Amino acid sequence: MNTQTSIRKQKGKSGWGILALAFATLVGTTILQIIGYVISYVCTRTEALPFTTMSQLFTAGSMVLGMLVLGGIAWIRPSREDIRVTFRTYWPIIAADVAIVLFACGEYIIEGASVSPNWLPNLAITLVLCLGIGIAEEFLFRGIILNGILAVSGKSHRGTMIAVAITSLLFGLVHVSLSTDFAEPLLAVQAVLKIVQTALFSICMCSIVLRTHRLGGVSLLHGLTDFLLLVPSLALAGESLTVNYVHSGEDGMMSIVVYLVIIAFYLPFAIKALRQMHRERVAYRGVFFERAAKRRNSGNTPTLTEGMANAA
Repeated sequence: MNTQTSIRKQKGKSGWGILALAFATLVGTTILQIIGYVISYVCTRTEALPFTTMSQLFTAGSMVLGMLVLGGIAWIRPSREDIRVTFRTYWPIIAADVAIVLFACGEYIIEGASVSPNWLPNLAITLVLCLGIGIAEEFLFRGIILNGILAVSGKSHRGTMIAVAITSLLFGLVHVSLSTDFAEPLLAVQAVLKIVQTALFSICMCSIVLRTHRLGGVSLLHGLTDFLLLVPSLALAGESLTVNYVHSGEDGMMSIVVYLVIIAFYLPFAIKALRQMHRERVAYRGVFFERAAKRRNSGNTPTLTEGMANAA
């Protein structure tokens, strides 16, 4: 079989089996997360790491395992070039977060707030927590979900862009609580703006992983941005971790202003990322499909996961 014929056959595969396996893997990782929550609860009762941090580490570990099961080891391997490209492209995001940290610290000083006596261990725990969040969310969305969709739609540039759009929309939606009262205009506007803000961030991250075929850089960037934003309140002031993206009253109006500013900041990066993907005419079936195709062409006996995917 010549190369052109091989390529045509690879493109002809539907990829639905791989997408189904990706979905099944997400079910499996969810079960592992639940087990992790139980273990974390038991450990926190014995004064080990905080529950949120331990459970987030279990979540991150389950997502890494999910990538391995689906054949995404190539995207897990560390690469200095991947990290360099990621931070060279989006260093302004880190710079903006540093500016926000300095502003928040200035407010604490003006208000006369004291630094928590446990600020150093708080800082370490916050760093571990945020790195766990970065790994978990990037491996889930830009890893398992994006590659699962690409197996079906990545035969063309348009299909790749559809995969990016679906992944980014899902990423935005999970950042809004289902308990939000969308009948209340103030809350609904905040929820929509939060979805837009996180979707723009996702587009930027998708553009990086489609260039580098690695998850290390975006995981570090994601974790670092969360860490910087949590340093003043969680690490230095010792406040409890509460995540609420919508507020009522004056706080709600302030949240709308903040979201609009962040969206205005992210928008040029997202537009640039979309233009670059359009210019390069990116068409990619994803690492799971790529791995299965290599197994088929080499004539090796596929793994159980790859064999089930090939059957589709």
